[in-house]
Amino acid sequence: MNNGIVTTRKTMTPDKVRWVMETINEVFLDGKFTIYQADDAPWLGAFQPGSEPGGVPVLGVTITSRRRLETRKSGGGDFMGWIETLFQEGIAFHFNGRCGNEGVGERWDPRPEKFPTFRAYYNHIHSWQKRLTEEQEAYFFDAACQAIPKDYKSLIG
Repeated sequence: MNNGIVTTRKTMTPDKVRWVMETINEVFLDGKFTIYQADDAPWLGAFQPGSEPGGVPVLGVTITSRRRLETRKSGGGDFMGWIETLFQEGIAFHFNGRCGNEGVGERWDPRPEKFPTFRAYYNHIHSWQKRLTEEQEAYFFDAACQAIPKDYKSLIG
């Protein structure tokens, strides 16, 4: 898995990043995640409600310098790719920054509203599949949705 990268023009602190993550969680994700901030490190995590902050987060955010952070999702396929993208783009937008990824050489300006639902994100990343029939596209989308925990089905769109 590649780390997502945010580089900013404004200084980031764990408290400021947590506030942005909590806002993104409420606005785009119906508050379905618990945002946790480590006391002794510049690290934050998004956890499924009810899970322990000492466990594995669905998304980890590490502030590597005052103007750079990395995001890392813990699996979850396309759905978690969407979650990571929401947080990455929202943080970059708030701090007047740019997004990137270890596997992609280019950087891009954030647009946190570009994928308001999982369906919009999925359609974008699989747009190369235009040679598939509508029935095939629906089959693959349904298969991707099967991996989404039931508590998050309302986010599909």
